[in-house]
Amino acid sequence: MITHSLSLMHEHKHKREMPTTRPREETTTTEEQRRAKRQRAGGEMRDLLLRLLVIACRDGHTSTVQSMLDDGTVDANGTDEQGHTALCSAAREGHDAIVRLLLDHPGVDANKADQWHNTPLYYACLHNHDSIVRLLLDHPGVDANRVDNIGYTPLNKPCLKGHAS
Repeated sequence: MITHSLSLMHEHKHKREMPTTRPREETTTTEEQRRAKRQRAGGEMRDLLLRLLVIACRDGHTSTVQSMLDDGTVDANGTDEQGHTALCSAAREGHDAIVRLLLDHPGVDANKADQWHNTPLYYACLHNHDSIVRLLLDHPGVDANRVDNIGYTPLNKPCLKGHAS
C-alpha cells in the first residue's frame, strides 16, 4: 500500500498538465493600420526635419538651410515646439544670408507669428538687427503694424528697450 501511494505521488509530481489553449487573437495588421503607422512615421520625420531646419537657421548654417530648401522635404513655414518658424529663428539670431534665402524661397510667409504672435520682424527689431529689419520691411507684404499678444507692434517694444535706430 505504501509503495502504491508513493508511486501515485511520484506519478502526479511528474505529470505535466497541458496548458489550456485560448482562441488565437487576430495578429495580422490591416492595411488601414499599416497606413496609419506610415503616416505617424512620416509626421515624425517631417517634425524632425523641421526641427533641424529651425536649428540650422538659428545656428547660422547657411549651406544646410539651402540644401533643405532645395530638397523640398521640409515645410519652410512649419513651426517648432515654441511656434518659431525658420525665418523667426534666423531673424532673431541675426543671420542675414539665411533670412535672404528664406525670403527668396517660394511660399515663405514673412508674417507668420509664433505662439506669442511675434513675427520675424519683431525679433529682428527686438535684437537690433538693422540689416534684417530692412530686408523684412523691403519684402512685399510684411506687416509692420501687426500686434503681438500684448498689443505691441514689431517697432514698439524695441523702442521701449532703447533700440530706436
